[in-house]
This record gives sequence, structure tokens and C-alpha cells, in this order.
Amino acid sequence: MVLFSQLALAGTVTRSFSSLVVNPDNSITSKLIINVSAGDRIYSIEEIIPIGFTVINAGGGTLDTRYNIIRWFVTNANDIEYSYIITTLTTGSYEFHGNYMFGNDSTVSTIAGNKTITIVTTSTTTTTTKPGQGGGYGRGGKFDGKKGKQTESSALALSTLNAPSTGKEEITKTEKKEENQIPISGAIVAGTERGYRTLSLVLLIFILAFLFYKEVYDRIH
Repeated sequence: MVLFSQLALAGTVTRSFSSLVVNPDNSITSKLIINVSAGDRIYSIEEIIPIGFTVINAGGGTLDTRYNIIRWFVTNANDIEYSYIITTLTTGSYEFHGNYMFGNDSTVSTIAGNKTITIVTTSTTTTTTKPGQGGGYGRGGKFDGKKGKQTESSALALSTLNAPSTGKEEITKTEKKEENQIPISGAIVAGTERGYRTLSLVLLIFILAFLFYKEVYDRIH
């Protein structure tokens, strides 16, 4: 029962995105919601941003530009929300990974919530000219009532309307095909990101252990 109570009261960190599907170069807001359990005074958070993204605002955290990681370290813990802003020019699907540890925790936990964002390019829409808008019986041609047939300009407008598409549909199909091709820029760095996470977790555990024993030492003396 004691173990169950400790697990139920453990602090949590949850992630959410302002949008899960966005266009390139649009800003994305990611929110980290921190719920602190009773007795927790310190915590540390690391949010690993996929390579290819630019951090516009670190949301109060410290940005490590070498590894594209945002860190928060707090010694006076309270329930709070952090919002950082990012953007990218590269299309594809990207996963976000982050870890946290509270002072009373014995292990590092993974940030819960949303973790995948898809960057897509909006397709170009092919437009079709309708009768009365540049051809046929509209302003583009006239009807000769006496001869019971269209004048040359009207016939030309109708032939243009009925002509098969020669370019716009092919362009649209090419753009849609490119959208379905997910770039490998996010995949080729997966191994590197796992190495960064391992190094970060070791440093995080060391810092929290040091602070914990320092607090115990201060209380004794």
C-alpha cells in the first residue's frame, strides 16, 4: 500500500503541440505541463528537439545548440507550464523525445503526451474555367441568331473549354507524389539522438544525486 501511494503521487511531465500537422516554416508551440507531487522540491527536464528544427523561443529553458536540447532545472518546484516555439523548413514526420526526474524519484521518466509532428506542403489546386467566364455563351463569344450558329470567337472559346488539360494536372500529381515521400533527414540522426539521450541521462542522474546528498548534509549540519 505504501508503494502504491508513492507511485500515485509521483510528479509528471506531459507534452502537447499546438498542431500535429503543419506547413513548412510555420511556427509550432509545444507545451510541457509539470505536475509536482508533495515533497518534491527540485526537478530537471530535458527536451530533445529533432535535428532540422529551429528553436525560436526556449520557453524559459536553456537551449544547448550543440545537441538541440532544451533543459529546465528547478530548485523550488511548483505546478507550472512551459511553452517553447519551434519551426522547420523540411517536410516529413518527426518524433520528439524528452526525459525528467524529480528529487524524490529514483529513476528517469519519459515525457508523456504528444510526440509526433508531421510537416506537409499544401497541394496546388487545379482550376477549371466555367461557361460564361471567359468563353462560350459569356463575354468571350457571341451567338448569331440569324444563322443559327455560334460565331468564330464563341466556337473558339468552347473548343478551349473542352480541350484536355496539358499541364496543371501533371503538376498537381507531381506535387502530391512529393508529399508522400518522407525525407530521411529525421531517420538518419536517430542513432545520434539516442547517444545524446544516454549521455544526458547520466549527467542528469549525477546532478540530482549530488543535490540530494547535499540537502541531506545541510540538514544534518
